[in-house]
Amino acid sequence: MVDTKVRKEMGMQKRKSDDLILLAGAVAYTFFSGRWNVPVMAWIWPFCFLFFARGHRPAKGLLTLLAIMLAASFLKWYGIIGEGLVINLIGAVMLALPYFVPFVIDRLVCGDRGKHQAIATSLILPFAFASVDFLMSFLSTSMVGAVSSTQTDVVIRQLASLVGSYGITFVVIWFSSIGMVIVDRWDGSFKPVRQPFCIYAGVLLAVMLFGGMRLALAPYTVPTLKIALTTGPKLERIGDEYETLSVGENIASLKKSAQTAAGGKADILLFCEEAFSINDGDEGQMTEAVKSIARENNMCILSGFDVEDTNNSNNGLNDNKEYLVNPKGEIERCYYKKNLIFIIEQGDYVQGSEKMPNKTVTMPDGTKTKIASAICFDADYPGQVRDRSEE
Repeated sequence: MVDTKVRKEMGMQKRKSDDLILLAGAVAYTFFSGRWNVPVMAWIWPFCFLFFARGHRPAKGLLTLLAIMLAASFLKWYGIIGEGLVINLIGAVMLALPYFVPFVIDRLVCGDRGKHQAIATSLILPFAFASVDFLMSFLSTSMVGAVSSTQTDVVIRQLASLVGSYGITFVVIWFSSIGMVIVDRWDGSFKPVRQPFCIYAGVLLAVMLFGGMRLALAPYTVPTLKIALTTGPKLERIGDEYETLSVGENIASLKKSAQTAAGGKADILLFCEEAFSINDGDEGQMTEAVKSIARENNMCILSGFDVEDTNNSNNGLNDNKEYLVNPKGEIERCYYKKNLIFIIEQGDYVQGSEKMPNKTVTMPDGTKTKIASAICFDADYPGQVRDRSEE
């Protein structure tokens, strides 16, 4: 009787601790990438999910993780990947499912929690995650939600110069699987866990030393430029649409941003994608304003336009474009977004066919600098980003 009661109480305590760890993982996963990215969360949620998955039968543990990942992905990406319930549901599946697969692989290979895991088994999960990132790089969602893209620390990001972004993913995820090896071996003393702890600590220390040394020894003898970033005028949402500003209001916002940037002695004023929503009839006036304001403030301006096709010259398709204007008020380049987001943008925007802009621009002090630019999703295509040819 006593043993049965004790076992029942121990089982209840185990379930409570598992549920708390799962809850912590769900919160961490929600604040990993997407709307509320907190870099440290990428180191926490995989361990919590791994701990839960290995502590339950495969069907229950993995299906629970899948449900949480789908729900959290829907919540943190809603409205970012598009408008409408169906688009966001599809997006949640596309963003959650690839990073669920590594947990399935780990559970099938490593088995239950509590087994004496070898160091080699700790490589399975990070290798699976890095492989997913590599395979996703061939698709149009390559960096969206990737572990490596959530890390903002400039030291650890230097690892990408050696092994690409997949190396960052590997190191972050390995932290969780090494943590599970330590949990499985822990018996109240440090001796059984010393080997996995020291191996991972040594690797992480080497990564941080490499990143720190690379930054410390990097040559900074070349001239530098100051860049001001802005999003353009703030638009109020009216129902399912955003308000439409007049060309005069857009120009006033542009002028205010340029004056603020000039006050901070910026050399380049950079606007975000679709910073200004205008129609094709006002585009000429808007571009002339950009040229005039660039000349008045003696700065380079890269402005993003969303141009509505009101005269049906593009068969109803809008333009997602950017103008690069030099400090003399001359247009260096007009570039159309080349890689449109599947479903969300395809069929609504003109697809550009040009390679990424790479222009040498003379700055006010006489310095010649190369300026290349991509519009949002273009940056997910490494081949286009790596094209360094200049027109």
